[in-house]
Amino acid sequence: DLNLIDQLAELQRLGVKSLKIEGRMKRPEYVATVTRIYRKALDNLELAISQGLTSKERYELTQIFNRGFTTGYFPGYQGADMMSFSRPNNRGTKLGRIIGIKKNRLNLRLENDLNVGDGLEIWTNHGREGMIVHKIYNSAGKNITKASEGEIVSIEFNGQARIGDRVFKTHDQELMEKARLSFQEGKETRKRPLKMRLAGRVGTKLQLEVREDEHRVIVESQTEAEEAVKRPLEYDYLYKQLGRLGNTPFYLAELDLALEGNLMLPVKEINEMRRSAVAKLLEYEAPKSLDQEGYTVRINNWYGKLANKQKQARDSHLAQYRLSVAITDLQMLNPVIKAGADRILLGGEHWRSRPVITLKDLQEAIRICQAQNVEIVWRLPRIFNEPQSRKTYSELQTISSWQERPQVMVANLAGIEMLKRIDPNWAWETDHHLYIFNQAALHWLWEQGASKVALATELSLEQLQLLAAPNSELLVFGDMEMMVSEYCIIGSTLTACSGNPRNKCDAKCQSRDFYLKDRMNYNFPLDTDRECRMHIFNAKRLNLLPELPRIANIGIRDIRLDLHRATLAQAETTVSIFKDIWLQLAAGKNISKEKMEEAITYLEKLYPEGFTKGHFYRGVLT
Repeated sequence: DLNLIDQLAELQRLGVKSLKIEGRMKRPEYVATVTRIYRKALDNLELAISQGLTSKERYELTQIFNRGFTTGYFPGYQGADMMSFSRPNNRGTKLGRIIGIKKNRLNLRLENDLNVGDGLEIWTNHGREGMIVHKIYNSAGKNITKASEGEIVSIEFNGQARIGDRVFKTHDQELMEKARLSFQEGKETRKRPLKMRLAGRVGTKLQLEVREDEHRVIVESQTEAEEAVKRPLEYDYLYKQLGRLGNTPFYLAELDLALEGNLMLPVKEINEMRRSAVAKLLEYEAPKSLDQEGYTVRINNWYGKLANKQKQARDSHLAQYRLSVAITDLQMLNPVIKAGADRILLGGEHWRSRPVITLKDLQEAIRICQAQNVEIVWRLPRIFNEPQSRKTYSELQTISSWQERPQVMVANLAGIEMLKRIDPNWAWETDHHLYIFNQAALHWLWEQGASKVALATELSLEQLQLLAAPNSELLVFGDMEMMVSEYCIIGSTLTACSGNPRNKCDAKCQSRDFYLKDRMNYNFPLDTDRECRMHIFNAKRLNLLPELPRIANIGIRDIRLDLHRATLAQAETTVSIFKDIWLQLAAGKNISKEKMEEAITYLEKLYPEGFTKGHFYRGVLT
């Protein structure tokens, strides 16, 4: 688990202004505990308190949930040290070792506090034994509810264990109850900050201005300020009086004084100004939110505008059925063109398993495609960090000067910005990795200048119907990437090098094919790129060949095959099969059941690992 609590000062120095605590799939008590401890650490940092976390706070942060901690990529790539290979669940904190076993009781020498209700896990030679502590006995045999570090106690236990086994506390009942108290209904203590400004001089009424965000109220004292004889109004005194906000929903965050001279005003006047200002703030009602009827009208108008834009897009594009083929190896270029590819998508990730495609190679590919009247698109990587983005930008600048330059496919917003800076008229389209799930995103990209938009592979048929247009493209066959990670499990676990595998990579990933196997015994292929990122693909290839009639029927005219991991023979045959079916649909012909089954059977022989239809009938967004 990531833990940067000791790096907060450095994060502040670097200019980080906000922190995110990941609480998904965790218990509320976890979120409450971690938030509380990080809040205190941030407050100490703001107040320049050098004291770090107390030992108790560190214990609580570790006890609430941990699989071991890491600082992640913050200090640099850490290889195998960044992952927990021993267990995927909470390991708790060490409670001690078994020093004796007698009559279904374990004797423990405690290295931590123990309470009735705590959950324990005993690491035995045959596995791990879990239990809840119902009774605790001290060394004198007395039944107690809690014991402290250093004590010797006994607990009831009916499992198998032996002297010397380690015991871990995986559930701290006292800590959980403490966390629950912080968020139980009716216990909310969060308050809103106020900024106050007190101004005036002798012979005038003092004016108190109070701000909460953009809302401001001003109140005056009932009497005029006088020259102070003994104790003039000072900052500490006024901060104390004006900050007495009791059980109101506010606290005093800032106080600014603009007092001229040594002034005196009775304390009851100061308190009354505070009470009056707070009362006015509480009377303020935020503007009413849009009612349901108004919201419905606004949404319908918005969808009407989108429908008009989509109709204009359909009317402005020829309904030509086209087959795009994504490849990462120049050796496939001529064969897939011959097999029927209408568009070539070249490039993308810089795969270690494929030869590097240089700019000279790209120029040659452009020449080949133009000679055969095939469109070519230069595909940018899905991810690039700052140094990689500079290299990509430099390459694009070079390509922009060519007399014959390709259209560019971008997979992130940075790619769009780069192209606009280099040449606003350069034609570009989006990859399916720039996820498009709704009409708003689709039309935003069109307004930005996209000539074609690849739709998200996670969309169902029902959802695709709302986005289908002649200038949208859908991936219908190929490897579906499930995850991309900076962490390379191959290099971190199998490399013969020591230290940082990224700096001393011996390309172990190229020695053979690697997979991750799940509990159902499915093999998920692994591949790596030249930036040492690991890519995990689905165990089965996407194959929507049987669904092509439905895809054509909803208005999609551009389909894509992604053949990065296919062999040359597989690629040629796959392109030929899809082109044949797609051409018949373009001609308005019905595909017979026999013809479709024959094509599917042929593909199944080519790819024995099997196929999936992905989310075509079960989208992930509802």
